[in-house]
Amino acid sequence: MSLREADFRRILSVIDELGTVPDPETFRERTVRLVHGLVPADSVGFSESDPAKWVELTGTAWPNSPWTDEMETVYWTFAYQNPLGDAFAHNGAAHLRRMSDVIDRRSLDRLDFYQESLHPFGVEYDLMMQLPWEVGWCRSVELTRSDSDFTDRDVEVLAVLQPHLIRGYSDSQDRQRLREAVTAFDDAGDGVEIGLATVRSGGRVIEATERARAYLERFFGESGTGLPEDLNRWIVGEHRRTDGDVHERPRRPFLAQRSGRRLRVRLVSSPWGDHLLFDEQRDALRRPNPRLGLTSREVDVLLLVSQGLTNKEAARRLSVTSNTVRKHLENAYAKLGVGTRTAAVAKAFGGRSANSTSADDPRTGRPGS
Repeated sequence: MSLREADFRRILSVIDELGTVPDPETFRERTVRLVHGLVPADSVGFSESDPAKWVELTGTAWPNSPWTDEMETVYWTFAYQNPLGDAFAHNGAAHLRRMSDVIDRRSLDRLDFYQESLHPFGVEYDLMMQLPWEVGWCRSVELTRSDSDFTDRDVEVLAVLQPHLIRGYSDSQDRQRLREAVTAFDDAGDGVEIGLATVRSGGRVIEATERARAYLERFFGESGTGLPEDLNRWIVGEHRRTDGDVHERPRRPFLAQRSGRRLRVRLVSSPWGDHLLFDEQRDALRRPNPRLGLTSREVDVLLLVSQGLTNKEAARRLSVTSNTVRKHLENAYAKLGVGTRTAAVAKAFGGRSANSTSADDPRTGRPGS
């Protein structure tokens, strides 16, 4: 039996609505409502349970139905007979099946599980869609009816939806972990000067602490949900440089300078996105002796080239042209009485740079392009 275009449209609408759910609890509550509208049923439940301990860890149903302690005791007393909850169903894999797929009607009617638990609650037909979990545990969406069995069309609709539920539930867990991490950074207060932001492909910021947003605005002038072009280009470049490397080369930090202040940005990747860690390194900077006569912009340029940036890269960081950077360097050389980048950094910062000193152009000793 093949689904119609209308079926696929309804499935897609469910997938879209579940795509941005912020946490597992909301995902479970929304899933039972949406599945109930997709496949007719008396009740749809989403539960997580530990059958070995006879305990339901989480559970929600739609429409809401009374579930007393007595009903739960009866259920678990005979749950070992449940044809949809045997050892095969608890092997940690995904499953989708009707009660009628695994047991005939006469055999089901003879089970104490049916006589004591299903039938008294008006459950005559059952369909269970299980999501992957740990072996021995059960995470499932269960649909029940009293008047007619679930059709092949019902099963096919849920089969199309199932992989999207699996992915969506995992994503909701990741989003919750991410929010908890962001909250932990924010709750740490002023004692922690590290900012955390999580970005998606294309440089869109999806979560960020207040400190991370302050750093983005202070050093890059970025107050929206996007990353500055240089920062996004650096993320892409680091992925290309390190992804698939069997030696797991460490990712290099991004360093930004503004008015003598230095920001270090580190990249950490996880299954739910790229994370940027921002920290301002105030102790790492040494200001040149004022008697050298360097302007603040000349100092900024020297700090950037000391980190290995070319004139073009330094120009992008400072939002100026390469020619402007070259002119600042030449002015600095004249004031310092030197003719190379290495000598200028050594003279300006007393032999210490903010990071590592870049090599001069081996052909001329003049500022690199």
